[in-house]
Amino acid sequence: MNVGRYTCQGPSRAASVSASEHRSTENTEDILRHGSRSTTHNNAQEEPTDKAASAEPHAPILRSDFQCSRIPALKGDDGPHDTNMEDLSKTFSSVTLQQFNTTISNIQLSNFQGNFGVLLTAGSSNARYVGTQTPTKPLSTVSFLFERDSNFVGRTNILHRLDKAFKSSKTHRRVALHGLGGVGKSQIAIEYSYILREQDPSRWVFWVDASSAARFNQSFHGITQKLGVQSQENSRASPLELVSQWLRDAKNGPWIIILDSADNADVLFRVDANIKHDEQQSSVNPAALATYLPQSAHGAILITSRDRQSAVRLMGGHGTSEHIIAVSPFDEDDALLLFNKHAGVSDMEESGSRVLVKKLAGFPFAITQAAAYIKANGPRMSVARYITLFDQQDSIKLKLLSEGIEDLRRDTTIPDSVISTLTITLSRIDDQHPTSMMLLSLMSVLDGQSIPEYLIQFYRTSSSFEFEEDLAPLLRYSLVDQMEGPYLQVHALVQLTTRGMLNGKGWLDNWKRNAFLFVSGHFPKPTHHELRERCKELVPHAELVLQYDMSHEEDSLNRAMFLFKVGSYISKHGQAHTALSKIQESVHILERRLGKDNDGYLNVLNCLGTIYNDLGQYEEAERVCCEAFKTSEEVNGQMHRTTIVCANALAYSLTHQAKFDEARDLCRFAFEQMRLLSGDGDLETLQLASSLVQAHDQAGSLTEAEKLSTETLDICMKLFGPEHYVTLHCVSDKIVLLDRHGKYGEAEQLLRDNRERMQRAFGTDSSFVTSIDVRLASLLQAQGKYEEALGLSKSNLERREKKMGPDHPKTLIAHNDLASAYRRLDMLDNSETHYRIALEGQISKLGLSHPHTRITLENFGTLMAQQQQYSTLDEFLWQAVHEAESNFGKLHDTTLETYLQVAGQFQREGRYQEEERLLCRLWNSNASSAVGESSQHRLSMTVENHNAANFSTFSFILRAQLWDCFAHVLLALGRYDDLNPVYEDIARIYDSYPGDKRDFARATNIPMALFGAGRPEEAEKMAEVQLKDRESAVSKDSPSLVLYLSMYALILALRGKMNDAELTYRREVEIRERSLPNVKGLLAKAIVNLAGCVRDQDRLQEAEQLYSRGLALKKEALPKNDESTLSAIGEYASILTKQGKLEDAEVMYLELYYCRNDKYGPPHQQTLDALGLAIALLKLQEKFEQADKLLHQHDAQVRRAATTMPLPASSN
Repeated sequence: MNVGRYTCQGPSRAASVSASEHRSTENTEDILRHGSRSTTHNNAQEEPTDKAASAEPHAPILRSDFQCSRIPALKGDDGPHDTNMEDLSKTFSSVTLQQFNTTISNIQLSNFQGNFGVLLTAGSSNARYVGTQTPTKPLSTVSFLFERDSNFVGRTNILHRLDKAFKSSKTHRRVALHGLGGVGKSQIAIEYSYILREQDPSRWVFWVDASSAARFNQSFHGITQKLGVQSQENSRASPLELVSQWLRDAKNGPWIIILDSADNADVLFRVDANIKHDEQQSSVNPAALATYLPQSAHGAILITSRDRQSAVRLMGGHGTSEHIIAVSPFDEDDALLLFNKHAGVSDMEESGSRVLVKKLAGFPFAITQAAAYIKANGPRMSVARYITLFDQQDSIKLKLLSEGIEDLRRDTTIPDSVISTLTITLSRIDDQHPTSMMLLSLMSVLDGQSIPEYLIQFYRTSSSFEFEEDLAPLLRYSLVDQMEGPYLQVHALVQLTTRGMLNGKGWLDNWKRNAFLFVSGHFPKPTHHELRERCKELVPHAELVLQYDMSHEEDSLNRAMFLFKVGSYISKHGQAHTALSKIQESVHILERRLGKDNDGYLNVLNCLGTIYNDLGQYEEAERVCCEAFKTSEEVNGQMHRTTIVCANALAYSLTHQAKFDEARDLCRFAFEQMRLLSGDGDLETLQLASSLVQAHDQAGSLTEAEKLSTETLDICMKLFGPEHYVTLHCVSDKIVLLDRHGKYGEAEQLLRDNRERMQRAFGTDSSFVTSIDVRLASLLQAQGKYEEALGLSKSNLERREKKMGPDHPKTLIAHNDLASAYRRLDMLDNSETHYRIALEGQISKLGLSHPHTRITLENFGTLMAQQQQYSTLDEFLWQAVHEAESNFGKLHDTTLETYLQVAGQFQREGRYQEEERLLCRLWNSNASSAVGESSQHRLSMTVENHNAANFSTFSFILRAQLWDCFAHVLLALGRYDDLNPVYEDIARIYDSYPGDKRDFARATNIPMALFGAGRPEEAEKMAEVQLKDRESAVSKDSPSLVLYLSMYALILALRGKMNDAELTYRREVEIRERSLPNVKGLLAKAIVNLAGCVRDQDRLQEAEQLYSRGLALKKEALPKNDESTLSAIGEYASILTKQGKLEDAEVMYLELYYCRNDKYGPPHQQTLDALGLAIALLKLQEKFEQADKLLHQHDAQVRRAATTMPLPASSN
């Protein structure tokens, strides 16, 4: 109040009466509210007057409802005198202070509340303070506008950054929050204002709406009301000037202004923006609104803006880049918390809520809007139902997110839905930057998560500068985010709103077609392996644009080739199921448009066959690849690239069906034709060479495989270097061959190096990397690194289940590998579980005769033998034999492999008679005739009516292995006289073997066969060479040496070289004890062999101890009547007898007799031999009566057996 004028105001209402007119101002809170904006996700409401401020005992001011006309005259008048405020002012101007005090005491002070002050001017238009009506306690205008949001969540990091920025500065500081409209900038500012007031009650907080000049002025006008400042009548200072001057006065204390919605800096920087909005506006030349925001050291400003550039301009250098804070959508957890607070959904719907906030991409406004919709339409509108509606086409999404939130406390001029909010920004872009809107239109129909800049850079021009110009506004308004590297990101709701605008104008389909052409044009061809990273980053965009309607006939060929490129790439990266439908569609389009004799069609058809292979549908793969190969051969001839590629694909499908010889022939054909067509150094020639190496390996031609592998790898290293993908595949071939030769250490190191390169080239999730890990797990097991192998096998299974599904053949192989790792660690229950999963799946999908199934069956058999569950696999074993004979014939390699596997299982279980019957079944004869026939006849019978020279090297090895099994049976049954002819047959097969003799020796027990055939020197030399070859490949303590040590020691012992034999046996025992302690049966065998060697050197006491230990292990690990255990019992009894320990020997001989009697029956020669030894020892001790009793008991058993024996069949 100045002298001559009253300013009448209250805490909730203000009135101003001037000399020229009487007019009441707006309610203070209304002014502040109208000059402010609330956000959709805030429950804004008026807050009661600051009680602390209103309770202070200041000088009273006149309430607006006080009847000034009833004030009595001041000069001794007798009665009341009607007057107005102007008269009152004139009266007060001439009275003394004493008269004033006397008069004011007659006024009922209870009608006065609030506070007032006096403003004086100093002859200028700027107001200055002489007295003040300002509240003595600082307040926050935010609390009058916005109640604190009890549902506020998250933003901890941003609040911390704000706190740090404002508290640490001793100079004027400005901080900006920028981001999309509706992302929560204002909400953060409101929450921070409350936090700031709690922490520092001495700080003033003012809310200023900067969305327009009018609202800026209105906000300042409202602040004057709260501060209780007005201009002197003569000066007519505006609220802008009054507030600005008040803010500059350090005596008023620290303050912060929240400059909200400063989306257009021009509003505050243009001079013409500051127009008059009320009669009290200054009459002097207007200034830019920004000048009324002081840069005082005791003040600070928090800016919220959609436009980063505007925010930076308004900061005016008062802050660093750290003070420009981008506000992004919520992360998943905070988004879920916000939704649950607003929607109040049950715990049962939490999983659905999580899905929904993901679909809304964490956008706060959208989340609260969806929550309000669900809550308003409940109980029918559940979260799940909302998601179902939202998952429909864009039009439904737009409708759901256009549903405004009804809130009586909201400013009705502010958009009440997220779509409306975003549309404002997009419309501004469209008006001011039309080419930027074109760029955003293209981005709206791509996958918004990661858009490579090269994909869109030249969407309308070849100028990089113009692209930067178009992109800049999108980045400024946070419509597009710059990711690490040359990639851009667009929020899903920005894309949705943009598509809605395009659809409204009828432009959406055109932009979708443009996107299809851009992505398909940039997607590399399948042969461009060097661009696989580009393929990887374009796949999400490809998947999206392939969903667009491209039904025009002129676009169908583009679509077909695009489907082929995408399908070919993803099939090589573990997504064969997804690729299948794409390639099938491409095949149908090309067949219709181009015909079956077109090269493009044949290449895609060939790709389809490869995908069937990847899916384990091998017969369908063979059919498709065969069709492609034959058609291309007829149309193009043999020396044509398409024919060659089709031949290689057909070979691949044959390999999976164990048709190794046919596959090798096709691979050889493809390689030779491509070499003639393109030369040795051609990339495709080298790829086919790698395929041929693998085919040689699978067909058993290891020497040829090694030779070609070395040549191919040398060329690749010279031409392309170690990192090229063809070189990497060639290295993988070499690793396989090293593994075949038992060079595990070298193979492991090379494999690990190759894995790193493969990972860099193809990515961690590539099927190539998984295949390497499968091989690595196998190598680790071979070296006894079982714990590491187990962990890797688990990881391999998880990856294959995730990528290929639980029933894929490669997933089943992973189960087998994991089961083997468990078995090595004696975790037998886990092992059995995974073996059964693998076996059941392989029998169902592949059949018992398939190599994968037979491998699993063999491994499972080993486990069953370890658990002494011998009859578990009988049904499977015999079923495998019948299936192989039915599918391939009796003497096919696959059938012979099956016989060999079943024989090996019988051998592990000690079922030698059954093994003998199985092998005799193969030769259609009994055992004696099989042995008695000439080896030449048996060999010719084995290879049917063909010349043996026409058979693969693998066929020779396989037949030798079967004879080796037969020799083992004869040895186990004690039929030593029949052994030499069998060994001679094996030696003859070895001599006629057309390949490298080392391959043959690695696969068979050839040293023993050579010794049995009367070639002892050659046998010893072969055993020594095998051992040294293995020692050169692995460490001296490698578990893989034990078999070679055992064989070499046996040959040395048979040749009478006992010292050398003993040293070799001891080395075997030491390795087994250290590295393979859980394989107790084989450890026991090694100890018994060592005991025999020591015994033959007449060290009986040491031999006795070794026999005792070995026998205990055998009884623990092997079946009760295992023949090797029984032989060890006999040898142990013999040692005891030689040392005169007759009673101990008696016990052992009697045990031997009873066990053999139980196993073979009374009449069997093995039983009779054991009986003779027992009776002889009893008589040696003069236990004649006991000896006679044992003999009579045995005779009675023989007679009973004879009476129950069936009569022989009639000779007729």
